[in-house]
Amino acid sequence: MKPVLRRASWGLVAAALAWHGAATALDCRSAPRLQAVAPGVWVWPGHNAEVHPANGGHVATATVLVEPRAGEPGHATVIDPGPSLRHGQRLDQAVRCQLNARVVRLVNTHAHAENVLANAAWADAATGTPNVPVLATARTQAQMAERCPDCLDHLTHTASAAALQGTRIVLPNHRLAPGERVRWTTLPWLVGEERDAHTHSDLTLWQADQRLLVAGGLVYAQRLPELAQGSLAGWVAALDRLAALAPRWVIGQQVSGPQAIATTRAYLCDLAATVWTAMEQGLSASEAETLVLPRYAGWTGYAERQGFNAQRAWRELEPLWMAGGTPPCGSTAPDVVR
Repeated sequence: MKPVLRRASWGLVAAALAWHGAATALDCRSAPRLQAVAPGVWVWPGHNAEVHPANGGHVATATVLVEPRAGEPGHATVIDPGPSLRHGQRLDQAVRCQLNARVVRLVNTHAHAENVLANAAWADAATGTPNVPVLATARTQAQMAERCPDCLDHLTHTASAAALQGTRIVLPNHRLAPGERVRWTTLPWLVGEERDAHTHSDLTLWQADQRLLVAGGLVYAQRLPELAQGSLAGWVAALDRLAALAPRWVIGQQVSGPQAIATTRAYLCDLAATVWTAMEQGLSASEAETLVLPRYAGWTGYAERQGFNAQRAWRELEPLWMAGGTPPCGSTAPDVVR
């Protein structure tokens, strides 16, 4: 069956435009500056840092796709709008001021708070009902319903109550499925889904003409990947599939070239090899958190996540090792550094 080319219905778009038309007057002087990546594709890059009150949780990149409209503001699709109500409001300002466009839909690529809590900026303040369609995979929709209350509490604690003031959970109300084609710029985009990789469900968008990949949390650049949900082996396999697309640009947690896919994979494979070798050398699971990867010590988040990632990798790989299998990337490290 061929993928279906989707557009938001006129009723949904009209509702979004009506809501934006009722918004208060813009102060374009305070709006952030979006960066152009390709025709119709803009980003607000995240800080290469850990979540902290100084950055208000802005550590993930928001992507804006714009479809021009004759005689009226363009229609903007915001992908992973960010960590808070205030952040989303500022992003909406930038879209309207800089791009002369109006946000008509949101896309949540995966269920992590720093990517999705800004949904609140496009929702009714009293009820939390979205004023624009919020799209995600079915699994991400379910994961957000389960995890977002705890995620909101955690982000409020780490980014500060001031940064998260007024933020409420706004869940996706429309679903995207792999294989769908959407036209959210002047060109079609292919929807993909990687299951049990970075999280239980990671949505991707691929534009073949521009060779541009929106990869959400699957791809990192000089920031240690977070192995909290999903699967190490599944993540490596997902990265191999993304690399096979031969993208020119990759928008993940940061914006990069295709080398970020390879470096993210290299970390995961080195982590797997180190854990595997530790098991071969007789270390115990309780020692997993002591395993280090000096090659990545300069990456943001290394001190915060390396020990946890090693524990998660050990838990996943130990049954495979005990069954006489082979590590995900097919080799083991020459020695273990602790």
